[in-house]
Amino acid sequence: MKKRNSFGIFTLVLILSLCGCTQDKIPMSSSSDIQKEQDTLPEAEITPEEEPFLYGYQNLNEEEKTRYRQILAGIENYEDSVTVEACSEEEINRVSNLVFVDHPEIFWLEQQKYSFNQKENSDVDLLELNLVYNMEKDEIEDTKRQIEAKAEEWSQELSNCENEYDKIKYVYEFLGKNVLYDSESENNQNIQSVFLNQSTVCMGFAKATQYLLVRNGIFCTLVTGKVIPENMEHAWNLVRIGENYYYVDTTWSSSGFVPEEDSIQDFSYTYLCCTAQTLERSHVPDDNLTLPECKDDSYNYYKQNQSWYESYDESQIYQVLKASILEKREKEDFKFANEEAYQQAVSALAEGNLIEQAVQEFYSFDGENSYRWNVGCSDAELLITVYW
Repeated sequence: MKKRNSFGIFTLVLILSLCGCTQDKIPMSSSSDIQKEQDTLPEAEITPEEEPFLYGYQNLNEEEKTRYRQILAGIENYEDSVTVEACSEEEINRVSNLVFVDHPEIFWLEQQKYSFNQKENSDVDLLELNLVYNMEKDEIEDTKRQIEAKAEEWSQELSNCENEYDKIKYVYEFLGKNVLYDSESENNQNIQSVFLNQSTVCMGFAKATQYLLVRNGIFCTLVTGKVIPENMEHAWNLVRIGENYYYVDTTWSSSGFVPEEDSIQDFSYTYLCCTAQTLERSHVPDDNLTLPECKDDSYNYYKQNQSWYESYDESQIYQVLKASILEKREKEDFKFANEEAYQQAVSALAEGNLIEQAVQEFYSFDGENSYRWNVGCSDAELLITVYW
């Protein structure tokens, strides 16, 4: 799900399009040909160092964790099928989905696309998942090397980042500015689309964000859900800085504001380390994960850059406009804490003549000279941007 805004002088209309994050499932069929014994089922090893980064795994009970490790072992060993301890269809769907939530590096399978056969009326109840690959197995290792090489190249600047927030911000900016949103991109449900083709949709953006941050020691997990009011499927991330959690939506790093025809869309920091209150204006998470509280607002980009307004103060806004013109800034952001203040600002800046008044203090017009500006408004973000 990519948000798009059409742009014009004074007004901006928000348009959202589907990101293509649907997941297909092949119905269950019954079989009785599973012969493996329960106590010999292989399991992947999860080390104490890895476990804190596996948020989906942490959401499971002990029996589910066993099935998770069994599924992961088969995927990592490129098996055609995986045998696990038997459970309901709902349970195995949940566990297998969380394997993909925790492991963005798994790109060689069609996520959630498998058939499974259950042995009935036996002392040992087992379940067989038949895996569906999106490439030949002999291609996987070479593709891994290509992805890892590109990730290493893109991560070089992270060593210069002073703290966790700076690393998250770097990844958010880098992917947002260097990877194209394209609903027709190949392999757009996995990280191949990002690292090999530099074009993807929301699932690719979210998995690539997770992949880069985790490999650089930052907690990051995948979150899926819907955007409202369109009720379309979407994917984003949950990160942690210190003891606090925040949401990140790299797909929506573009504000959608286009100051001039054919220009690059402007950049938005609304969904960089934001709170649940900010996110839930437009995002509704699925219930597959128990998500922590995200209340801390310490890393609000607009607060840090003096573009945050708790209320609408016309004289304050007017002085900011004059300073912006005097200092010849390219643009000025006005991010508001609440709907009432935002709507007051829209009336003054996008529909009223407050900007014109500020401009006339600096320039005289004789009928031939002109001074042009554009105003972008995002109702979802409570953000107004004036472009000079």
